[in-house]
Amino acid sequence: MPHFMKWILKVVMQKILSFFPNGENLNYFLQSKIIKSYPISKKSFFGKFHRVIAHYEFFIKYAQNKNVSQNIFYEFGVGQDLIVPLSFYALGIENQTVIDASKIVRLELIEDTFKKLSEYKKELEEVSKKSLRTNFLSIKNNPNPMEYLLKNFGVEYKAPLDAKNTKLPSEYFDFISSTDVLEHVNQKDIVPILIECKRILKGNGVMSLTIDLRDHYSIFDKKISPFNFLKFSDMTWGAINSYLHYQNRLRYSDYINFIKESGFEILEEKLEFFSNQELEELKRIRLAARFKKHSADDLKIKYLNVAVKKNAK
Repeated sequence: MPHFMKWILKVVMQKILSFFPNGENLNYFLQSKIIKSYPISKKSFFGKFHRVIAHYEFFIKYAQNKNVSQNIFYEFGVGQDLIVPLSFYALGIENQTVIDASKIVRLELIEDTFKKLSEYKKELEEVSKKSLRTNFLSIKNNPNPMEYLLKNFGVEYKAPLDAKNTKLPSEYFDFISSTDVLEHVNQKDIVPILIECKRILKGNGVMSLTIDLRDHYSIFDKKISPFNFLKFSDMTWGAINSYLHYQNRLRYSDYINFIKESGFEILEEKLEFFSNQELEELKRIRLAARFKKHSADDLKIKYLNVAVKKNAK
């Protein structure tokens, strides 16, 4: 099979699996046993840990109470391996509520996160410039693993839970984070999710969002451009997209507008830009009509990390 079919094959398989009632489990089997993308590699793990440090640095910079153990954290879209909350625990956070739209957490992946945090402790401490807690014990044979997480690491896992309507207490959390999640959320749900975050965030609280603007299929298939998905019309992309690997294709300016619309004020942005070589690839792509409306400066942003607070108005 020609190499250019690699990402298309993944699209087709995930589209088929999305029609099955247990599609998420089947997709996990495919990812872990066939593609071997789970557990994630050391490189990917360190990439995720760098995201955590980006959140943590915003917290330290903008939180009123710098004592991490006295602050309550919240993360939506926490994922299967709980890398973010367990890394936060290693950094000293004592109280976290983390949620997902469906219960996708995997005990074997939590176990792998324990292992990586312990095995790479010295290297991770060099990244974080902090001493890390890695007092992790096996969770595999625990009769109540979620209770174990709460009791031993202060991580309360809630799923399924709708991020648009969490029923969590108003003005309860000191810090909210989202790590490479919003790019996988339907456009119509982003503002409601952010408005809910505003409701549950304390008046002096801080929220940190990281958003990856690449075509995520280009991570899997190195032969396609990170702009590949920008050439498809909404109708064509709708046929390609599935809930198992949903990508909304929103650009930097879209997210900034949604953040402001939701009643947040931007404290700081950290932007990563596409390389000159990648931007040459963009010139060769015939953009779909909706993306021709974006400026060149808008399209050249690869990654967004933004810290926000509630708008005082």
